[in-house]
This record gives sequence, structure tokens and C-alpha cells, in this order.
Amino acid sequence: MARRWGLAPSQFDALPEDDRELMIAEDELVCPSCGSLKSVCSDPEQGWYPQRDFCSNAATYEATMRKLRHKHKDNEAGPSPHPLDGVTVWMSTQDLTPDDTFV
Repeated sequence: MARRWGLAPSQFDALPEDDRELMIAEDELVCPSCGSLKSVCSDPEQGWYPQRDFCSNAATYEATMRKLRHKHKDNEAGPSPHPLDGVTVWMSTQDLTPDDTFV
């Protein structure tokens, strides 16, 4: 259980008892996959309906990543770094690097 929380057993043991009890209770009651109560999400009679939200920020990010993967599709992984190795793409409401034409 401590690994789920990113803690080594000794780190978990070092937490205050109330925090450990709370983490154990959450582990027992909350589904790690969907975040719902296990009593709800494990009920086969419960209907589930897909929903969607739209995020323009996420859409721009995904479109950028698609362009980058396509741009570098012919570059094979090898002993030297791939052009996308170590690259992190993030979004800003302002063009902070107008001269960077990486996409």
C-alpha cells in the first residue's frame, strides 16, 4: 500500500498514526482506477455513461505532439538522442519564444 502513495515502508511508518489510518481507509474504500467508492464502481448493476469535456489547452497540446511525432517519424532511436528525447511541451497563453519554430 505504501508504494501506491509513493512512499517507502519506512516513510509510511514514520507518518503520524492518523495519517496512516486515513491512507489505509482510502486504500480500502476508494478505487485506484476511477477514484469512486469501490462500493459504487464495483456494482455490476450500476450504469455508467461516458461524458466529455473540452479543453482548448489540452487540444492544442495534443495537436502539437501529433505534429512533432509526425515531423520526427523517420528518426530512429539509436545511440545518440532522438530529437524528441528530453523535450517537454507545455502551454502558455503568451508566445514566450516567437522565434522557436520547433513544431
